[in-house]
Amino acid sequence: MIDNAQRKGVISSTEQAKYHAIREIRNRAAHDWDFSIESEGVKKHLLFLYESDHSSTSQYIEDLGF
Repeated sequence: MIDNAQRKGVISSTEQAKYHAIREIRNRAAHDWDFSIESEGVKKHLLFLYESDHSSTSQYIEDLGF
């Protein structure tokens, strides 16, 4: 559905990538009993979503040492 929406011009390719990242996180959460931010691919997708929305206004820092 995501790809069809992009092909028909309903969403942009940027939105398509974001929706795929959200879908991947959701699928991991639904099927992984030990789901966490450290689950395979989750952190990568969350970072992608964060950077795609905030890359021009802020910078992600992995560990601030708190």
